[in-house]
Amino acid sequence: MPNATSSSNFIKQRQASSLNRRADGLKAIGRQDGIVLLIALVVLVAMTLAGIAMVRQITSGVGIAGNIGFRQNALTASDLGIESGRSFLNTISTSNPTVLESDNLPGYYASWPSTPIDFTKPAIWANATTLPTDSTGNTVSYIVHRMCSSAGSRTLPTNQCVLQDSTAGIVGVSPVELVKNGQPFYRITARVQGVRGSTTFVQVMEY
Repeated sequence: MPNATSSSNFIKQRQASSLNRRADGLKAIGRQDGIVLLIALVVLVAMTLAGIAMVRQITSGVGIAGNIGFRQNALTASDLGIESGRSFLNTISTSNPTVLESDNLPGYYASWPSTPIDFTKPAIWANATTLPTDSTGNTVSYIVHRMCSSAGSRTLPTNQCVLQDSTAGIVGVSPVELVKNGQPFYRITARVQGVRGSTTFVQVMEY
């Protein structure tokens, strides 16, 4: 007949072994849960960084597109400055052309400076003709330079002017016999001060 004590010990050993296996299983599940949590955190950080990068890329693209639009708008507005300068020249040339031989008109110079002009300096535009600000926030100004070395008549021996002989189709610098009776060239410079602090310059030569 089996010993009661031995049977009891056997049952206790089986129970203890079962409990140990369960404990080991719980430990393994705990370790697996920790690994899954770590992976989830890594994936969450990666997705967050990717989202931030995408938002920044979209924002930069919108900003670039906006700047291109503002630049195109400013270039369009500069046409008004050029056309206003041309209208000014045509009016004065018809009514009183000798006025164009002096610097007595706003936004007009009868000669070009001996040194290069830095049109980005505000002082250059102190005597400019400024048009009313348009509906998109652009302020257009223009100045006109006669392409002569000094004020006064273009026929003066000491005055060198870039002239166009419309009859002969010749461009030259007076005093040259072929072009001394031609029409002087004028340089119209338009400046557009737009939104976001943008500034655009456009130049046109006209005779």
